[in-house]
Amino acid sequence: MKRVPSSAVVRLPARLGRRGPPRSGGFAVALGALLAATSSTVLGACGADPPPAVVAPPLPVATSTAPPPPAPGWPYWQPVPVDLHVQGALPKRPLEDGRIARSEGSVALWLEAPEAVRSGVRQDGFAVWPRGEHKLRFGDFYAGLARDRVPAFITLDTLFFLAHVARDRAFADVEARVLAPAMDSLLRRLDARLAAEQKGASPDLLAGYRVARGVVSVALALETAGRGAVIPPEMVAMVDAEVARATAHEGIARSALLGLPVDYSMLGARGAFEEGDTRAGPFRAAAWLAYAPMAMVASTEQSSAAVDVGVARAETRGALLLTRLLQADVDAEAAQQWTRIARLAELAIGHPADVSPAGLLSIVRSAGLDLHDAAAIADVVRLDHARHAISHARPGAAFCLLGLRSAPDASVLEALVAPTVADRPMPSALDIGAWLGSEEARAILLEEGADAHAGFKESLDRQYTQRPATSARHSSFYLTALDGIAGYVAPSAADATFVAASSTAWKRHKLETALGAWTALRHDSLPYSRLPLGDAAPPASPPTGAPAGARAPEPLPVFIEPHPEAIARLLGLVRHMAVGLTSMSALPADASSRPVLAEIESVLATALDAAVAAANNEEPSPQVASALRLLPEKIAAIEARVASARADQVALVADVHTNDGANLALEEATGEIDDLLTVVREPRSGRLVLAVGAALAHHEFEQPSAARLSDPTWRARLAKEQPARDAFTSTFVVTEKTVRAAP
Repeated sequence: MKRVPSSAVVRLPARLGRRGPPRSGGFAVALGALLAATSSTVLGACGADPPPAVVAPPLPVATSTAPPPPAPGWPYWQPVPVDLHVQGALPKRPLEDGRIARSEGSVALWLEAPEAVRSGVRQDGFAVWPRGEHKLRFGDFYAGLARDRVPAFITLDTLFFLAHVARDRAFADVEARVLAPAMDSLLRRLDARLAAEQKGASPDLLAGYRVARGVVSVALALETAGRGAVIPPEMVAMVDAEVARATAHEGIARSALLGLPVDYSMLGARGAFEEGDTRAGPFRAAAWLAYAPMAMVASTEQSSAAVDVGVARAETRGALLLTRLLQADVDAEAAQQWTRIARLAELAIGHPADVSPAGLLSIVRSAGLDLHDAAAIADVVRLDHARHAISHARPGAAFCLLGLRSAPDASVLEALVAPTVADRPMPSALDIGAWLGSEEARAILLEEGADAHAGFKESLDRQYTQRPATSARHSSFYLTALDGIAGYVAPSAADATFVAASSTAWKRHKLETALGAWTALRHDSLPYSRLPLGDAAPPASPPTGAPAGARAPEPLPVFIEPHPEAIARLLGLVRHMAVGLTSMSALPADASSRPVLAEIESVLATALDAAVAAANNEEPSPQVASALRLLPEKIAAIEARVASARADQVALVADVHTNDGANLALEEATGEIDDLLTVVREPRSGRLVLAVGAALAHHEFEQPSAARLSDPTWRARLAKEQPARDAFTSTFVVTEKTVRAAP
């Protein structure tokens, strides 16, 4: 397979975006240094390896030559206590039909189900049944169960999706209210200052000003979609060329401005947008600012560099001129906007993977270069001294104005493909499952022959042991979310109360759920990729009661998937975001996401209380019991509230890795909702009840990198065809093929 030579690209291994797009950061781009991508290392992306990992339990971390950053100053995470003293015994499988209590609705469903479904429930305690209906909303799914008088089983698929909705809506508000205005103000301020300073600049600085102004001008042109951006006449042709490549997003090409290869496919509209949607302007601007590298090392100084010394000096000067203006005592307005963006980025994702303005300032100060004095930047001797200091501190690094942020799962994907792992061109979501602690994911990778690639096992073991210490696992929203997924693939104390828990099929179902949750997390890392809520009042909850004058039917039981530890982590995540963003004045009291976050927190708190009571074989309190019965309606009401932003649909897609040489992107997607029939133990009585929950399909496939999918394009494809599901799901998903093969 042909690959782009290393000398032609700027590579940044363990970052949110290398050889791979924006699919590994949470608030990454959006909130972060406006991450235009989140994955492993991407052509033309700016930065260097992140700091060395700390060996510790569950969750991964990246490696780097740079010193580790100080611990973040935002202690907004608070663990949610779980009081478990599990009681009760379960019958052995296979179950006899007579042991399974069925309501009037579930009797009909049981008889309608293929024998393969009934056999799965008997043998494994559950089975997933895609009934051929296009189900894309959890609220509709559970409303259908209520209508058909079938007991509901609220799955972790459902609760992970609510955590995604919380992230999606909170980030949408922060982007609209804080980040977009801050980025626009920052760019316009930098443009004005650079233009004024350039007029009296010495000849040695003119090339640096051209680079700095060019990067800012392209970002402004992309942000405004060509409207309202005043481009210097001498730069119009160059800016037009960059904008044309960005909007065509065809792939790797040499930048007209920077002379370096840039992967313009990263600038194609994704998330909620389709091509041609002018609302995607901020997304494209953020992507450009994350993938527009300014080289600081020449090819005569480092074999992997791609520019001559003259270009390296000009681009280093451009980076220093921009950094100079971000000092509070040089330009207070620009510094204020930059600081706001950078601090929110660290809270959302983590420390920078790139040479950021703050990092660059620290390095050159240590080298004796005072950026208050523009003449010092012009002095070639002092400039080269600073460049060599930068190269020594961050080997192979480049500078981006608003670059990417480190994400540990991105480095895992990068570490498990060639050249580290021989002849493995693409990673797999299963790699992430194994890295998060899923024994089933490891077993499946072994079944599929991943260990046959030289270096795979050693690299995976190394990544598994290099995971953040407990104290670092909640230093960002992104790490908190990863920790929640890792908690779910781990065993639960409540497994002793759930018939299906010990079956291999259930463990593989949990793996699919975890991969779907990870897909949503990567999806949420895209900057400015979501729609705002409309101004209309949220629709009322769908009526579920009996017609006027009719006697209300007896309420049906509602059960929660028994994994209270994972539910507690999701509740902690939502509180982490609400408290952190409030403390940083990024989420005003009147933000449209406030009621959404409050409702999701309420659902998760009720689910946790109910799951703990069931595990302890206790009846929930009257208040919890009442709230539990209303959970399906509350889920439907939350989805109705966010429907105008299309945030109610479960089908999402995220590109998580790019093979540069093959021009292919690895896409992860969530599909449609299927019926999960399972047997649940009723607290106190011990009765085994047939209940139905929602199982969300996960898909993985390759896509030409120039044609990365957005949510609308993925949903359109999903409406026309049913893409292949992960092969390992055949152990618990009953398809038409399964039914036909049955004796």
